[in-house]
Amino acid sequence: MSKHKHGKPHADAEAGEPDVPEFAGFRKGEKIWVHTEGGGQRPAIYVGDGDNATFFGGPALAYVVMEDTEEGGEVELDRITSRR
Repeated sequence: MSKHKHGKPHADAEAGEPDVPEFAGFRKGEKIWVHTEGGGQRPAIYVGDGDNATFFGGPALAYVVMEDTEEGGEVELDRITSRR
């Protein structure tokens, strides 16, 4: 994958996984904790940075897959920590 001039990946001739930027300091596939509103935490896998919500004044987001339900979604970046 190569980068579009605005930073979004687009397909090219080579096969493989998409080129996911790692701006947050987490690695694709890294095991993380997602901290919930009630003070709990859920195990998840980091997939990549979310859409640029900060451009519109929102918080930085990350794409994750929850391990307990195998559902994906976006969470605020400041709600995740590494499980190292």
